[in-house]
Parts: sequence; C-alpha cells; structure tokens
Amino acid sequence: MRKLFLISLVVFATVAPVRRVHASVGAGSLWIQPSARSAGMADCTVAVLTDATAASWNPGGLAFLEGDLSIVGMYTQLVPDWDDVYYWHLAPAGRLMPNLVVGGTFLYLTYG
Repeated sequence: MRKLFLISLVVFATVAPVRRVHASVGAGSLWIQPSARSAGMADCTVAVLTDATAASWNPGGLAFLEGDLSIVGMYTQLVPDWDDVYYWHLAPAGRLMPNLVVGGTFLYLTYG
C-alpha cells in the first residue's frame, strides 16, 4: 500500500505542473472581462455581481438583481491599431416574477 502511494505521489508530482503550464499557455490572451466593473475590480466581482453579467460568471447572483431589468453591453477593441479585431458582450436579465429571474449572455469575438 505504501509503495502504491509513493508511486502515485511521484506520478502526480511530475504530471500536475506540466498540465497546469500547458493549459494556461493558449488561453491567456482570451481572458476578457465581461464589463468595465469587472475589469476595474481586477476580476474580484464574482461574489458581488448584481447585474446582468452575473449570468456568465455567477448565475446565483441573478437572484439579487437590482430592479426588474438589467442590460449590460461592452465593446472592446483588442488590438488598438486594427479595426477588425474586437469583442462584443451583451447580457440581458429580467425579473419575470418575484422569485424568477431569467438572464443570458451573448458574445461575439473576431480576430479579423
């Protein structure tokens, strides 16, 4: 049993760091915040989202939607000198009944 544990520990110790580095290399440039508020708070908004952007980051936050309707939109030009490289984000959410909120997220990302 101890031998199996040591073998598992060695395999995990050698494979886990490689997987972590490999997984973060390709998608690092696609980390785009859904709103200016999220970008301004350095991505620390998951627990305090009470607008329509909660639909994509923390759907439980829709229960605390302020008002009956929230529509959040964002446009980001990813490369300043290229007009055809941009990102659109639209998030509508609405309270249908006192205990029912519906929300969604629409994204459009282009690299030219």
